[in-house]
Amino acid sequence: MSNIKIFVSHRRDMISSTIKNPLYVNVVCGQALAEAQKGKIGDNTGDNISEKAPYYCELSVQYWAWKNQDADYYGLCHYRRYLSFSDHPFQIQNPQGMVVSNELNSKECKKYNLLSCSKMKKEICKYDIITSETWDVSKLDNVPKFTNVYDAIVNSPALFTRSDTIDKLKSIVFKKFPQYYNLMLEELNSKMHRGFNCFIMKKELFNEMCNFEFTTLFSLEKTLDLNGRTGFYEREIGYIGEILYGTFMRWAFNQEKFKIKTTKIVLFLNTDIKTKCFFEKKVFRKLKNVVRPNYGNIKKMKNELKDVQMNVLSVKNMCKNITKSVNQTVNMFNRGLLATLGQTYNSVDEAFLAFWKSFPKATGDLRIIQQAQTVLLKDFQRICQK
Repeated sequence: MSNIKIFVSHRRDMISSTIKNPLYVNVVCGQALAEAQKGKIGDNTGDNISEKAPYYCELSVQYWAWKNQDADYYGLCHYRRYLSFSDHPFQIQNPQGMVVSNELNSKECKKYNLLSCSKMKKEICKYDIITSETWDVSKLDNVPKFTNVYDAIVNSPALFTRSDTIDKLKSIVFKKFPQYYNLMLEELNSKMHRGFNCFIMKKELFNEMCNFEFTTLFSLEKTLDLNGRTGFYEREIGYIGEILYGTFMRWAFNQEKFKIKTTKIVLFLNTDIKTKCFFEKKVFRKLKNVVRPNYGNIKKMKNELKDVQMNVLSVKNMCKNITKSVNQTVNMFNRGLLATLGQTYNSVDEAFLAFWKSFPKATGDLRIIQQAQTVLLKDFQRICQK
């Protein structure tokens, strides 16, 4: 049986859940910049780019695996994105073509066949490559709609990259890897994208892809000033890496000699162990103390809700009027904001983006509380629906 290693890139600032399957090798991305995590290895040994993880994202784990690990099959996935090994046609729940699951636990992993080492090995060995499905960038929630991959990464409000960086990328690939140049243009001009760097492939193909990607990215890095970058723009090289990955996959499919399987990516929304512990130990305990002595009141409230339902129609009409008024106010505010900041920003969206990006990121206990609140709101929504 082949030696298969699927490297899972974990965040260095969060203790995330893992899947109990020996095929998955859990690696902390950017370990050189953080404390070690129990049960996970770091990407900062041997030949590595661990300190560049803020710019290269999960590619620092891919590089470490390429230079320091030996396997017949190499794979890469993320702490919350995994390739599904189930043939069940799960409903796609987000615009990027991913199946969405609330929590990474044994029940959910079993649903996507991620726990059986022997079954996964048998499936992997049938193919040269297992990769994710492409998705349509024009279906992203953006106005105006993106027309192609280039548009989505250059003109996105998130500022993934700049047009001059793409020009530099094209020049580098044309000179160093002309066999991939036209395929990269196809990737940029297509509305179908294969991002997220989730794959499993034979060693020979993995080596070829890594040589293409990292030779190109290291050359590109020399032309960029990475100091002082924040937000999504800090990870520009990582996003460019997704373009190169999509390009290599186009090359592999065009060869028509490799056995390739496409499957869905499963997105697990809650993988933060600290958030789960905070929520389960503290919040649930308090909720029990509140619910038990007030059960009679809750039953009374249930009866009162029947009366409230009679007024739903009038409430909806009120909401329509309020929405109309709010929209008018927002439009007036936008026009005033743009008039005030017009000398500095070209659009209201640009002004808003600059405003929100000026806030510092939450860290430590505040970040844990934010994540716990997110879980609370989702559970509250399910309770209301019931």
